[in-house]
Amino acid sequence: MEIDHVALFVQQVIEHFEKSDHQLLRDYAIRLSAVPLEDASEGSEPNWLKSCDVIDDVVLPDATRAILQGLRSVAELLPWHEAPGEDVPGGLAGHHAYTEIIGPHGRWRADHCRFGVFVIDADIHYPLHRHEADKFYYFIGGGAKVSVMPLPGQDFSAGDVVHVPSRTSHDTTTGADPLIALWGWWGDIDIGKYEFCEAQPQG
Repeated sequence: MEIDHVALFVQQVIEHFEKSDHQLLRDYAIRLSAVPLEDASEGSEPNWLKSCDVIDDVVLPDATRAILQGLRSVAELLPWHEAPGEDVPGGLAGHHAYTEIIGPHGRWRADHCRFGVFVIDADIHYPLHRHEADKFYYFIGGGAKVSVMPLPGQDFSAGDVVHVPSRTSHDTTTGADPLIALWGWWGDIDIGKYEFCEAQPQG
């Protein structure tokens, strides 16, 4: 039987989360463990985007070295996309990407969660947006300032966890370093309820 390296990466993430000091990650490991990884779904062809180059370029941090190395080994096997919807700010085009590994559109289908990887180039502002689902980011490379309204922005780096409650506006701004993060949704995970919240300049 051919080895599914993406499944091995997911299992690596589950084991990493199970050992975490963060209850949120330990709880999410249970959600991921509920998804059978034997057979990948159709329609999950690899799709590399230029912005994904940061996965190989970012410095390996001590806190998440093994996870980032695991991602590097499978990143080219994943289907990468830009943010959903028709109102994506123009400045983001070509400077960010996400992949859904588990979820309604993932390599493995699930209707109780979405899980994947998110990357942003250096010096990029991903503006305020919101969705019905609860979400976490687990930073595995680089860093960024994240604002979860109404709190002021905070700086996060590899090993940090950010929880974004349902329907809470939030944004992300990178500095000199890009951002690589694992992300997960739970609750109402309808992607159609994803929306940007601030007016975007025209032209």
